[in-house]
Amino acid sequence: MIEFLRQLLHQTRRPLFVLWDGVQPHRAVPVQRFIAQHRRLHVCRLPAYCPDLNPNEWFWSSLKRQLANLSPADANDLRRAIRNGVACIRAKSWKKARRVVAKVEFQMAEA
Repeated sequence: MIEFLRQLLHQTRRPLFVLWDGVQPHRAVPVQRFIAQHRRLHVCRLPAYCPDLNPNEWFWSSLKRQLANLSPADANDLRRAIRNGVACIRAKSWKKARRVVAKVEFQMAEA
């Protein structure tokens, strides 16, 4: 984890904001010491479970809604339906997901 943070710091001279969850390696004492020693490094912790801030969760939720009432005849039928569902999620949808995430982040910052 420390090596990863070191690599990030070498990429820019500007302040660096890292978003991560509370998994144990992120909370380890050596990692916390490293963060404290680097003033440019700002860590923002996500809540324990926060799918609203993860566009991948939005993607899977959208795909599951498309496949909810599917009754595939066989594995090939299921594969075809999944491919079609993924194809429907285009860049426009990702932009929408990013807007939703930004809105939730703003609401959390205001709270």
